[in-house]
Amino acid sequence: MVAVNVPITAVTKAGGAPAAEVTGDPTNGNVIKGITNDTVVIIKNAHATVAQTATLAAHVSVDGQVVPNRVITVPAVSTLKYSHLSPSLYGTDLTITPSTVDIKLSAERAQ
Repeated sequence: MVAVNVPITAVTKAGGAPAAEVTGDPTNGNVIKGITNDTVVIIKNAHATVAQTATLAAHVSVDGQVVPNRVITVPAVSTLKYSHLSPSLYGTDLTITPSTVDIKLSAERAQ
């Protein structure tokens, strides 16, 4: 099982198009490679009536205790944006597992 890649789109002073959306893969998950604190992760729920979730995998433990994954609930037909997702917590390759293909993912970073 290989997680589906979500590329990071550069946002520049000259402007540009929004990041392309990648359909969430609830079976294999998705990965955003090379995140930094400046990466903006965009999570969209395309379902018309039902809230959906996306789980961000934490990769650390503290004093032998595993830090729980972060579960984000996205309301129906809504888009949420997150930044400052620390690589020290999530790793430089952020793994996201959506609850359904109704979740669309994209990522941006200022250059």
